[in-house]
Order: sequence, then C-alpha cells, then structure tokens
Amino acid sequence: MFTFRLGVTAILAAAVFTLPPRARAQSAVTAADIELRNGIAFALGSSTPFSGAATRSFPDGQAATTTTYVNGIRVEKRNWHQNGMLSSHTVYDGEGQIAGTMRHWDGNGTLRESHAWVAGKENGQSHIYDHRGNLVKSGSWTDGVRHGEEVWYYTNGAVRWTTMFDRGNRTGVWIQYGENGKLLTRSTWESGKLVSRG
Repeated sequence: MFTFRLGVTAILAAAVFTLPPRARAQSAVTAADIELRNGIAFALGSSTPFSGAATRSFPDGQAATTTTYVNGIRVEKRNWHQNGMLSSHTVYDGEGQIAGTMRHWDGNGTLRESHAWVAGKENGQSHIYDHRGNLVKSGSWTDGVRHGEEVWYYTNGAVRWTTMFDRGNRTGVWIQYGENGKLLTRSTWESGKLVSRG
C-alpha cells in the first residue's frame, strides 16, 4: 500500500500540464480576475475566452486552489492544504465536466480517496483509505450511483463487509465478518428492501 501511494504521488509530481501556444501567451491571474459568461471563463475586461491558470490563495499567500482553463473551458483543478501539500486533483473533459480519476490527499500526503468520473458523474471504481493508507472501502459506481459490489475492510486488511448495489438500491447478499474472518451476519436484499436476515 505504501509503495502504491508513493507511485501515485511521484507520477503526479512528475506530470507537467502543457497548454497550447495560445494558452501560454496569457499570464496567470487570480481567481477573482475570472468571470463566467454562459459557462465560459474570461479574464475581467477581456473579450477572449481565458486560457491559463487562475489561483486563489490563503491569507498568507500560499496557493489554495489553481484552476487551469483552455479557451474558457476548465480542464484541471488542484487544491492544496495550507502546509503546501496537495489536497486534491481533478481533471475535466472538453465540456468542463469532471472526467478521469479524482484524488484527495490528507495534510501528510497520504492518499485518502480515489474516484473515477465520466462526463460529470462517478463511473467506475471508488476507493477510500484511512490515515495510514490502508484500504477501507472499494466499490463501483454507474452514472453517479452505487452499482455493483462494495467491500469494506478492517485495518488489518481482512474483509469487514461484502455488499451489492443495483443502481443505488441494496440488492443480493450482504455479509458482515469479524476481524478474525468469522461470519457475523448475513442478509438478503431485493430492490432496496430487506428480504431475509440470518
């Protein structure tokens, strides 16, 4: 798990977001210098859609948020903790909607959440970690709702719960285990309603 976190952090740290020539020609501005017109970002007083980075800072001047635009469309956003550590990273598609993998880190640089998005909705795998980087929950989403298997874990890696969702509704067999692997509860769900418990 530690190796995985290091790998993700290294990849993001090494990545350089390259803007097209037109975008590089415009200087970076503060978030207060950007206004939206019909969903398109413009620098105040400009008639040309903005390309570049807009930054919001903490009172001490440390960057808090940097949003990158290309031809007025938001394509990337990075948030930082006040200690300078990256807090979250989000990528957007050509329509300005969240796409790809959204990640969140705590103030110590530990990956805490990872969610797959497509066209502004959660689609794909979702993972949540504790402050030590141990996987706490993994699941899948479709069009913004839970869909498929969801598994919860103890800090020792043992499975705590195995659950199923069908378009956001509880379905199938839900099983709870003790930290030692012993079966604790078993229930069956259908269309979000409890059918049996044993």
